[in-house]
Amino acid sequence: MSNMTEQINEWVHATLVDFIGNQLFRIVGGAADGVEWAAGYALQAPHEWNPEIFTTIYTIGTTILRGVAGSILALILIIDFIQMITAKNDGIEFDVAIYLKWIVKAFVGLFIINNTYGIVLAGFDLSSQAMGDLANLVSGSYDDLSTMINPYELIAVFEEQSIGQLLSLLIQLLIISMIMPILNVVIRIAVYGRLFETLIAMSLAPIPLITLVSAEHRAMGMNYIKVILAYAFQGFLMMVALAIYSSLIGNIITGIFAADGDPATNLWGIVMLSVLLGFALFKVGSISKSVFGAS
Repeated sequence: MSNMTEQINEWVHATLVDFIGNQLFRIVGGAADGVEWAAGYALQAPHEWNPEIFTTIYTIGTTILRGVAGSILALILIIDFIQMITAKNDGIEFDVAIYLKWIVKAFVGLFIINNTYGIVLAGFDLSSQAMGDLANLVSGSYDDLSTMINPYELIAVFEEQSIGQLLSLLIQLLIISMIMPILNVVIRIAVYGRLFETLIAMSLAPIPLITLVSAEHRAMGMNYIKVILAYAFQGFLMMVALAIYSSLIGNIITGIFAADGDPATNLWGIVMLSVLLGFALFKVGSISKSVFGAS
């Protein structure tokens, strides 16, 4: 009878260790997949994320708002021309330089209208260069996450624990496994939110950019350029946050296998870091805007 009880206990113990190992694989694998997904989208410029949506935004800007921008340019040029005439005794004093300046301003305005989205996307090309090496760093981090759990080491960690301890750990793992997908959704919302905000801001590009030719209203255009640069480098800051998250998760996984480590505490640390990552991804937008002085 005692042998049968011992065999049952051994079977229950082995089953719990196996099940806990599978759950742990799922949790860490989900964290690694979340980092990989977020890094992939953080790297993408608006026209790379969804070409069809970008085409729609481009069509709105080049068909509907281009005419508005042209009207604003015409109004700016008319006001400037009137001011030039009145400033020189109603045109009696003729200064070739100011008229050439007016002509150059007109050509610059037409160039901006015809190349609005090329100017806007140049900011994202600039940020993509900065993110190249960082992407390799983050990629290595989440690749390491998915291979850090060794099944044989995992068995050794939980082998010394009693069935009661394993049951307690299993319950916590089940709770964590239900929380992590919710946190992954929050992270996805933060990443998608940046893309949505960027596309919405880009739809208005022709109007603020055309104000660059006006000395009185140039601040609007300069602020818009700062906003676009902030959105572009927001992706860079997201990559930094993901790199920090991957590194800290790696330390937690190492702690699980430590002889004096507490698996339950370390696993809740993964949840805490995932919450912090979600918060950081929402916060990087305001950080980027403050760095570039965008309002």
